[in-house]
Amino acid sequence: MIPRQILDDLAIRVLLVAATEEEHDVVARLVAGFEHGTHTVDWVQTFEAAVAAMGSADFDLLLIADRLGEHTGLELIAHVEQQSHPTPSILLSATADRDRELEALQAGAADFLSYDRIDPDRLERSIRHTLVHAQTLDALRTEKSAADAATDAKSRFLANVSHDIRTPLSTIIGMTEILLRDDLIATQRDALKTILVASETLTALANGLVDV
Repeated sequence: MIPRQILDDLAIRVLLVAATEEEHDVVARLVAGFEHGTHTVDWVQTFEAAVAAMGSADFDLLLIADRLGEHTGLELIAHVEQQSHPTPSILLSATADRDRELEALQAGAADFLSYDRIDPDRLERSIRHTLVHAQTLDALRTEKSAADAATDAKSRFLANVSHDIRTPLSTIIGMTEILLRDDLIATQRDALKTILVASETLTALANGLVDV
């Protein structure tokens, strides 16, 4: 978790995706009222411009308006969420709409805010919570990647060990089966059968290593 002092001192780069200058001015006034941190807001007006901006610069957060001309904010969020490391996003809507809020959260948005119910404190708090949540997800992804890598390394090691054990055992089993075809006294045959059973047991154990 990000310590409170660090959160207060963060320099955060935000990409605002909003079709109208009026929406831009609303967000600019809200950000100007923040009490903590430094927030730099870049503004683009279309889906295509947002994709281009994200491709050329790194942003800590996306503020996405619900209506973007021919596209919707939900479409942009869905596009962002398809990336390997999606930038956290908040959907902004003209009015509160519970169904739209659920759609936004299901699409991958960290929060849903309406212009008619928003103030600087609420937007700042939403951004802070979104960034903490995003960092937690990044940490979980990192831990999962490390766990997957360890699992892959273990699987490769066990496969190699299994192969190294089974190769000589196959020779022992084959030679023992050949010897058992000869005329042998009882004690010799019993000894060879013991070797064969033991070798087959070890082979089964070696095969089981691959499934661990």
